[in-house]
Amino acid sequence: MEAAGALFARFGYAGTTFSRIARAIDRPKSAIGYHLFSSKAALAAAVLTDDDMRWRTIDDALERAGLPMGTERLISLLLSRMRGIESHPERAGALRLLLDLPAFDVEDGAPAEGRTGVERIRYVCDCLAADLPSSPGSEDEVESFAELLLDSTRGLVLCHVAKQPHEPLDSRLCALWASLLNGAGVPRAEALVRRVQTSARLPEIMADVERELVDESADRRVAMR
Repeated sequence: MEAAGALFARFGYAGTTFSRIARAIDRPKSAIGYHLFSSKAALAAAVLTDDDMRWRTIDDALERAGLPMGTERLISLLLSRMRGIESHPERAGALRLLLDLPAFDVEDGAPAEGRTGVERIRYVCDCLAADLPSSPGSEDEVESFAELLLDSTRGLVLCHVAKQPHEPLDSRLCALWASLLNGAGVPRAEALVRRVQTSARLPEIMADVERELVDESADRRVAMR
């Protein structure tokens, strides 16, 4: 799965094959084959399902930590996920797939309860609704802004993973979010983003999330045997 994620991030859906994945892990193609995944689309769905689980687990952890739905929780979730991608570049594969699969008209196969596509946009809208002033017709505007926020975040992260610039990903993302949120009318957007970026509690929450995900992954591997 890690090898597939790394290759999806680098080559996209079209450029990733079972043969390429097998070479990346120094195994014969038959070691991956159809007894594990019936198709490349099924493999892509598995990568996205893992990403959905990570999204939900982080969101649940933030809720348990007492962070209410709102822009601060949204930025906390996004920043936590993107920090994880910087240290685990293979996780960028899900971001690339979210961009690629609609273009190739491929069903992502993710479970209905997973937040992919419009569900993630809905989540962003729900967070922003707590801080954006409401006005007639604003629902469509908020949805468009949510899509812009997600797409620009994915694009910046994918470029960062590919180019490995000297400037930290944290700084680039926070500058992007502060600018977008300020333009959308979120009060004190720069201070909000900075507060999340410098939070000492957020890394502690994420350490617990990583341990929880490792335990869940181990349980799944046992169940598959």
